[in-house]
Amino acid sequence: MCLILSIFNNFCGIGIINIYATFIFETILKNGAISKLTAKQDTYFIGGATLIGSILSYYSIAIFSRRAIFIGGHFFMGALLVMSGYFISIKQAELVLLSLCCHIIIY
Repeated sequence: MCLILSIFNNFCGIGIINIYATFIFETILKNGAISKLTAKQDTYFIGGATLIGSILSYYSIAIFSRRAIFIGGHFFMGALLVMSGYFISIKQAELVLLSLCCHIIIY
């Protein structure tokens, strides 16, 4: 069960964001969104969020219980992905970047 959940998480969340981040932001910018950052610069923020999330994950297990991390983390990641989709639909590139970075840090 844990292996299936892990594979599902990678194909639905973090893996897709890391692989297609440039494409996601290029598509948003082509559809009329106004942003001060290019798609390539946005992917640098995605990489930085991955680094911050990796560092924080080591310390979070000492502060929170595993159950709280599992349940709360999945809830917040799902909410942030829904928010990302909404921000894509209203063409707010900076808010998409913010919600995706928060998703990666929580992941």
